[in-house]
Amino acid sequence: WESFGIVCLEAMSAGRMVIGSNNGGMKEILSDGAGITVDPKNSLELAEVISAALADKSMRFGFGKRGREKAIHNYTGYVV
Repeated sequence: WESFGIVCLEAMSAGRMVIGSNNGGMKEILSDGAGITVDPKNSLELAEVISAALADKSMRFGFGKRGREKAIHNYTGYVV
């Protein structure tokens, strides 16, 4: 459990799709289409999301783009 996912934010700023826990700070960081959250106790849900992301390049790039925009806009002071 991490109250503010700095690794999550670093991945977002690099334009990578992020899948995180729907508990704690990651839920807020990944809101608004910036990433996907899953129940940390549901390994099947996590596996399904990972499989879907691996199968769909546009999904990965879409989440990566939105995540990067949110990271830059909300956490750096720069405007996208």
